[in-house]
Amino acid sequence: ILMVWEGGLAIQGGVILGAVCGIWYAMHSMKKHGMKLKITTLMDMIIPNILIAQVCGRWGNFFNREVYGACVDQVYALKNWWILPNWLVENMKGGFSGGVYVSCPVNQYAQPLFLYEGLLNFVGFILLTVVLRKYFKKRIDGTLSAGYLIWYGTVRLCLEGFRNEKFIMRWGLVSQ
Repeated sequence: ILMVWEGGLAIQGGVILGAVCGIWYAMHSMKKHGMKLKITTLMDMIIPNILIAQVCGRWGNFFNREVYGACVDQVYALKNWWILPNWLVENMKGGFSGGVYVSCPVNQYAQPLFLYEGLLNFVGFILLTVVLRKYFKKRIDGTLSAGYLIWYGTVRLCLEGFRNEKFIMRWGLVSQ
């Protein structure tokens, strides 16, 4: 966690720090202008929007060629990813591609984990910021923030099995 030059907390740290700084800034601004909102209302205004930042961040993982999914053979990739653009599939090909190493053997492809997580986070953003805000008027303050935590935790739990073994963080015998 403290060795930020080796990754630190990664996305968890970014989410925590981003939420804390966003809430602090908003509260400071409201106080300066004489406005009052409950912290849970403020959290509901800020925290669900982190999902959009995470969508952008996952595409950053793709362009930086990092945090790939598990390796699959060429037949699986071409059969199941036919809808994806060719340039995207080719960037997931194992071995050296464009001078950068992809951590799968030649003739295998890395799962597009960034795409799976990005799409699911976008769906979560729509559900939280459009559907819940618009159609559930009588909700308790903090519902959208709790929804973010539940949604993102569930997405990460479901996608963990698709990760490349190299990118699974371990602490003793426990995977994180």
